[in-house]
Amino acid sequence: MIVTKPKALLLPKDLDEMRDPRDKFKPVEHIQAAAGVKIASPDLEGVLPGSTLYATSDNSEIEGFKKSIEDEMQSVFINTETNGVILKCDAIGSLEALTEMLRRQQIPISKADIGHVTRRDVLEAIALKENDRHLGVILAFNVKVLQDAETEAEDNHIRIFNDKIIYSLIDTYTQWVEDDKVGEENSILAELTPVCKFTFLKGFIFRNNNPAVFGIRVDVGNLRQKVPFMNKIGKKLVLYINCNMMAKQ
Repeated sequence: MIVTKPKALLLPKDLDEMRDPRDKFKPVEHIQAAAGVKIASPDLEGVLPGSTLYATSDNSEIEGFKKSIEDEMQSVFINTETNGVILKCDAIGSLEALTEMLRRQQIPISKADIGHVTRRDVLEAIALKENDRHLGVILAFNVKVLQDAETEAEDNHIRIFNDKIIYSLIDTYTQWVEDDKVGEENSILAELTPVCKFTFLKGFIFRNNNPAVFGIRVDVGNLRQKVPFMNKIGKKLVLYINCNMMAKQ
């Protein structure tokens, strides 16, 4: 939060007045809404793009303005211990818009801030990924990913979604989550023991035991090698499949 006294208020010159491209602004005594204005003043380093500006000639109002700004910032910036995505934006306006859109889609936010993506952001995403890999990501709107952050993300397989269009950023993230969940379900199904029912083929018993060698017909499901199965009396057997099918007790 910055309290300062402007040295000059500068408005862009009209096109017909802008003869010298080095002299694009003209000083004015006051401005009226809405206008794009350039403020020349000390102590403006670190000002956030899109932040609220209050003007007053009464020093007694300063504390009230400070309280209003603090309340506004607390509603915009997020830094909690809960699991959620990390959101980085270029200005307060875009941060507010994205925060609201993510909340509408019930996407939790762990951190919402302004500025480029840093290595610290990636380290926080790594910790979040341990609990939920779909939340251990960074959504970056119209900001840069610093080199050390990019390296850290690549080394730890942290996804950084970076876009200059708000809707595209959210759509890309939600589509990735959907596709990843489908892939996860397929991986789980692939690891499960398949259900299978098969029938011995009469006349195709080539050896009775140790091991038994016979032909079968798969009636239901998929048959895999070395998957245990049970016979009619409930005895557990193991099936080996090569060019021929053999049941070994």
